Amino acid sequence: MPRQPKPLELRQRRNKASTRAKLRAGGVRAPALPTRGCVCGGPIEPPKPAGKRKRGRPPKPVEVCALCNGSGILPWHHLTRAWWARVWASPMAPEYIESDIDALYVLASLRDQFWRGGGVETKTAAEIRMQEARFGATPLDRRRLEWSLDKPEAEPEAEPAPPQPTGTDARALLRAVK
Repeated sequence: MPRQPKPLELRQRRNKASTRAKLRAGGVRAPALPTRGCVCGGPIEPPKPAGKRKRGRPPKPVEVCALCNGSGILPWHHLTRAWWARVWASPMAPEYIESDIDALYVLASLRDQFWRGGGVETKTAAEIRMQEARFGATPLDRRRLEWSLDKPEAEPEAEPAPPQPTGTDARALLRAVK
């Protein structure tokens, strides 16, 4: 088992890393996920009649894209939207700067592709893992970036009241009164 490093306060050499930060939760508003065009090429318009239609022949059915339902806008997978909300609610969010948002959009697209593929693509999963490391997504990544989470101090627990005597022992009643 690897040796754990000393706490920062006990270290004799205090080489300050450029990424070291104490993270606190909250306060960052999540940007909206971008609108993406569907691979079908846009909204599908019904075919226009080229002239007179022969009687009795039904009109041609309009093909609707299965991904966007004909809107031309590819919706985000519900697991990708949930991940996006968690990322921006996490304590790491205040550390992200404007240029990180573009990389997070790319990561969201990768996650969306992963979930739309059924969550079985190992190459996509590996790329997601590599990209998430840049944003402190796991405890190991936060340690590498020297980010520590500021945990709120727990309130001291109140001592439980002494048990009340339940029997008819006179000595126990006298001790309880004193």
